[in-house]
Amino acid sequence: MADRIAPELRQEYGARHHGWGGDVRLVDVELAGSTPQGEHDIDVLVRVSWYLTRDEEVHSTTLEQGWRDQAGGWRLVSERRVEGDVGLLGEHIVYEAPPVPRPAAQFPTIRLGETAQ
Repeated sequence: MADRIAPELRQEYGARHHGWGGDVRLVDVELAGSTPQGEHDIDVLVRVSWYLTRDEEVHSTTLEQGWRDQAGGWRLVSERRVEGDVGLLGEHIVYEAPPVPRPAAQFPTIRLGETAQ
């Protein structure tokens, strides 16, 4: 795969994908569409289902990849998240604490045939 990545993108690509196969496990990868951008360029939407090994919750992220027909074949020249969950491309994930639960409303229980206390 490395030979399909444009040389100027390889270092960044490696840094953003270093968790794949380790902390990040891919479940499914689906081609979601493509748009030609002239004769030698195309943008491809890729939908990825994935999970982090520490929480095993399945996430979904859509990536837009830019491909260019260069000497020697098609090369990946750009990649960005366009929608879905953060974390697939090495982004830092911030977990929020759950909201403090509200105290239960205290209303007197009234049963038919009984008097309220």
